[in-house]
Order: sequence, then C-alpha cells, then structure tokens
Amino acid sequence: MDLLEYTKYRDNIKYITNYLNISYLNLLRYDSMENEIEPEVRSNFGFFQFYYSQSWFIVCIELCKLFTNSRNQKFNYFKLQRKLLRDDHQHDFMELLDANRIGNENAVMGYGNCIKTNEELKDTIASIVGDIENQSDIMSQVKDLRDQLYAHFDGDFKDDLPVSVKDISPIVDLSEKVYNTLFGRIDRVETSFKNPFLANIGEIINGMVERNQFIDLYHDLWAVVEDESVNRKSLMEMLNNYNVPKDTQ
Repeated sequence: MDLLEYTKYRDNIKYITNYLNISYLNLLRYDSMENEIEPEVRSNFGFFQFYYSQSWFIVCIELCKLFTNSRNQKFNYFKLQRKLLRDDHQHDFMELLDANRIGNENAVMGYGNCIKTNEELKDTIASIVGDIENQSDIMSQVKDLRDQLYAHFDGDFKDDLPVSVKDISPIVDLSEKVYNTLFGRIDRVETSFKNPFLANIGEIINGMVERNQFIDLYHDLWAVVEDESVNRKSLMEMLNNYNVPKDTQ
C-alpha cells in the first residue's frame, strides 16, 4: 500500500461512516416523540415517511459497504485488512508509521497511542475485523433487509421492519470506534461522527410542529375576533394563556 491508496481508503470510509451516522441519528430522532402533536404533523406530510424510508436505505447500504466481506464493496474493512497484512508497503506510507514511532520515542504530545510499526498495524486491523465478525448476526439481518426491501423495492415501504433502530445501535457505534482505532491512531486525529447538527430531521419536525401550533393560534384568535361579545380583556387573557412557540413570539 502506498500513501495515495491509504488516503483513498481513509477518505472513502470516513465519508461512508459519516453518512451512516447522520442517517442513524435521524432514525433515532424520528422514533422519539417529543410532544403529542408530532404524530399528526407526520401523518399530514408524506415527506417524513419518505425521509424515514430513505434513512433506513442509507443505513443498510452504508453498513453493508463497511462490514460485509464482498467483492462488490470497494472500501470495506475486510479488503483493507488483506492489503495491510502484506509486507510490501511503499516508503511514503511507512513514513507515516516512522513519524509516529519517532514522536512516541521522544514523548511528543499526541503520539502516545498512535500506531508506530507494521506489526502494530497488523494487530490493529486483525482486532477490528474480529470486532466486526462479532456483529455478524445483526449484519446478516441488515443485509437481508437491504436485499428484501431495497434490492427488490416495490415502492411500498414497510413500517414493521424485522430490524429496529435499537438493534443496529451497537454496530453503528462500532463504525466510529473502528475508524478511530485504525485511521485515528495512524493520523493521530480523533473523529466524532455523532454530530446532531448535520442534516437534522429534528429541526424540520420541530419547525412543522411550531407551524401547526401557530396556525391553531391564528384560528382561535380569528374566532374570538369575530365574536362581538368578547371584549379586549378576554382577548388578552386568551393570548396570555396560549402556549405560543418561542420562535413566533
């Protein structure tokens, strides 16, 4: 392996892991009901059901890209293991490990837990593949779900999936762990993939909930305004007692 090939593997696996975790976080948010209005909002807008199905699609596809031992996947950890177990790495790639070794020997800050030798590299990737193989049961279910619902998708998304968000939680967490265990220790950079601000479906749901609350307020006020028997004092009391969303005050 040379430095260019290493960089290509790292960047592609990072991209896949990022999309996987964003979609997983959105599934988590979608499955949580933060108030009683959400079910009505979701049922009135087909976008949310479509987004939910697409998030499952991405999760299944990206997990299979990373964690299935298939020739169809270009950048999975099994392929990477076969490359890293070889001893014919190019000089520019080995310079990364040599720099880590020198930094560690000189007690330079940030070099304490880095991968310093080819043997450490082999042990690390072997440990990673072992962790992935320990999740073979859930990965088998994810692969079946991908094949059944998406490879032969008929346009009718099923809500009662055989795999739940809770079921995939350990292996999604593993995607971040193995990335940092390998690439993080080679490059000495820790990466967090649990960023709730990226493509956050929660913001859209909350915005639609507030919109519905504001529309309800508008209709209530209009009914009061049309009622000539209601005086200004009663109208102000109604406004004070109504739970107006903060963003609309």
